[in-house]
Amino acid sequence: MASQLGNEQGGEFYSWLGGVLLQYRRNGIAKALAEAQEVWAREQGYSCINFKTRNRHEAMLVFALKNGFQITGYEAREPLEESRIWLRKGL
Repeated sequence: MASQLGNEQGGEFYSWLGGVLLQYRRNGIAKALAEAQEVWAREQGYSCINFKTRNRHEAMLVFALKNGFQITGYEAREPLEESRIWLRKGL
């Protein structure tokens, strides 16, 4: 139904994979996962969470921005919807 994976990169936490199956979305699951991840990362001594997503994942971008993430980078790709957007949230 939902998953989250990540690892340390240079003293910061990189959230490598996170998602909720389409039929379970809009039930607060992503928000609960993100909050749990932030608590865990803070307890482990991380100062921020980073992740990247593709330009085509509009729902993920909106979710990230609404939950305090800021855009920190962009990797242009062709086609445009395959471009990567890097995001970060301080803890």
